[in-house]
Amino acid sequence: MPGSFSGSLASVDGAITLASHAVIPATDEGLLRGDGVFEVIRLYDGRPFAFEEHLRRLERSASNLRLPLDIEAVRADAWRLLAHAGSGPDHELL
Repeated sequence: MPGSFSGSLASVDGAITLASHAVIPATDEGLLRGDGVFEVIRLYDGRPFAFEEHLRRLERSASNLRLPLDIEAVRADAWRLLAHAGSGPDHELL
């Protein structure tokens, strides 16, 4: 149902849902230890600005902290989130 969501979306383990419904297990290492990295990507007309550069920086940040990261899964999830969000005003992809 691309474009049918309103509000913030999240992808947890590949499942896209409303961010308010997303659940992270209490046993998640990032939650337990506070380890994590993130990038914010600005969207203009529904298109991510400097997408690959942001992904490379995310990958470097994860590597610096020795956190495992499947960058291809992150890339695929980001594009799936964008497809579900549909077109609209400028947004940010977190």
